[in-house]
Amino acid sequence: MLNEQGAAPMFNPDEKRNRPSGDDVSGSLVYHGGRKKAPGDTFLPDDTPDPNRNLKRKTAWLDSPQGWNLHTNLMGHYIRELDRQAENRVQMAMDEDFYDHIQFTDEELEILAERGQAPLVFNMIHTSVNWVLGSQRRSTMDYRILARNERGVQAAERKTQLLKHVSDASHFESATADAFQSAVKAGVGWLEACQGSDDDHAKVIMRSENWRSMLYDSTAVRYDLEDARYQMRVKWLDVDIAMGLWRHRAGMIERAANESGSGMFMSDDLGDDAMDFQEIEHFHSYAGGNRQNAVANRDRVRVIECWFKRMVPDAAVLKGGQFHGELFDPYSPGHVAEYNEGRAFLSTRPRQVVHCALLTDSGLLDVRRSPYRHNRFPFTPLWGYRRARDGMPYGMIRGLRDIQRDLNRRAAKSLHHLSTTRVVTEEGAVDDLEELRNEAARPDAVIQYKKGFQPPKIEADRDIAAAHVDMMSRDAQMIQQVSGVTDENLGRKTNATSGKAILARQDQGQLTTSLFFDNLRLSRAIHGEKSLIMVEQYY
Repeated sequence: MLNEQGAAPMFNPDEKRNRPSGDDVSGSLVYHGGRKKAPGDTFLPDDTPDPNRNLKRKTAWLDSPQGWNLHTNLMGHYIRELDRQAENRVQMAMDEDFYDHIQFTDEELEILAERGQAPLVFNMIHTSVNWVLGSQRRSTMDYRILARNERGVQAAERKTQLLKHVSDASHFESATADAFQSAVKAGVGWLEACQGSDDDHAKVIMRSENWRSMLYDSTAVRYDLEDARYQMRVKWLDVDIAMGLWRHRAGMIERAANESGSGMFMSDDLGDDAMDFQEIEHFHSYAGGNRQNAVANRDRVRVIECWFKRMVPDAAVLKGGQFHGELFDPYSPGHVAEYNEGRAFLSTRPRQVVHCALLTDSGLLDVRRSPYRHNRFPFTPLWGYRRARDGMPYGMIRGLRDIQRDLNRRAAKSLHHLSTTRVVTEEGAVDDLEELRNEAARPDAVIQYKKGFQPPKIEADRDIAAAHVDMMSRDAQMIQQVSGVTDENLGRKTNATSGKAILARQDQGQLTTSLFFDNLRLSRAIHGEKSLIMVEQYY
């Protein structure tokens, strides 16, 4: 089916779509424990009471032309986003390397080795970033649910306690710190709210996700990315684990794993260095000696988890009541009660419905409507800064890298000038020039030269070394000025003597870094909205 411009709609594998049969939503509704077809499921096969039959029908649909069209569409979006975000992801990885004291490239290290210069790293960035991260860890937050009226006070209190239980069981404060750390260093971190498994301590799990595994719709402009059409997460799984999860797709998983390489890792061109660096290092590193002959085959497969929005022309939406705006779930006691008691009514309208697809390069593993009633992406971004021209994220380190790089180079040059000497001598004044070079470099040098010649002249560039040290001090001051983390914030002694002057400079530093904390509060609020709806759904 084509739109007015002649292009196929996004995520629509069917050329013909039938209207959903659904249940009659008029009159009083009755809560049922089982789950049947819901709005947005019209392009997937209907469930039956027989699980084996459902699995066969789902497998047949995944391998049908409709399934392959959906797979091709999703892979196209994935590859396009990987290409579009590639340059900035390289810069984000470099930002984190600078924090981790990796501040010279391999080419620069080779040049320094040829010159005889030591690759010194005086990491001023590390201290500035740690101050921001430490400030966040000292200011913990908890969720509190407020009732809209007196009738909901007790329910709000119970939900507050449940959210506290979920947060504690998920160690959410630590997960928030991880996401905040990525936002400050690289430019974006991710929070996730998902359904817990039987092995988890809670029915709802709140956790963080590494930015290296995430891709998103780069045309979205809203902070919460709710105007995005898709978000994607990539995971490397052992083949035996993947086959255990999707036994009915074992052949497809095996093909995808073989394309990635068996035993030794081989790139499949579906990732970048930021995404696959740890995977590549795992398979390319080995111990020396007799252990080189040890065999440890470990087949791996890249699995892409894609959450995408599909337009449904006649989705049932609740209007009014405490669940206003949510897609109607006939299997939710709360939804049914709100409708039956007249506090809410149903409205049929076009709505984007979130779906989830799991796939490899070889094909689809599974496709289903989102199990979450909030009909939003489970991932919430926590931004640092975003470029105005294209929305690409960057963190605190991006503006400090050049200053830090200049400081390291001047440290290496100053040490080189202090530890080297230059000797000027006439030809024939000494028998062995290399012996003269080595002797002149010693602090207790004894130099013999032949009669009739001028004595060798030993020179040292002490003034140039002092100039480099002075520029290093200026670079250190510049890092503080650009980052906003001054000596007063770090508790160091400065020329500010009065208490008011010290407090004023500390406030100035806090204002400079306040954007990170404002974004943290906003992301926590958005994540809390999703988590609250999931607590209402699963508890």
